Amino acid sequence: MLQITLEAEFGTPLALPRRVVFIHGAPEGTGLPDSVQSLEGVPASVTVPIACAELDASEG
Repeated sequence: MLQITLEAEFGTPLALPRRVVFIHGAPEGTGLPDSVQSLEGVPASVTVPIACAELDASEG
């Protein structure tokens, strides 16, 4: 179902071996160094990357 939905929405195959997941955001009030920057008008805690992983398609 996910594959069909993504292909319909974006006109591209799911292609898990070529995908990466980035998770952004830290709890509000998290003390971040001044060097952490963000988009204009968006708090750095919202955009700071906290995790990244390659996807691995497996049968099962």
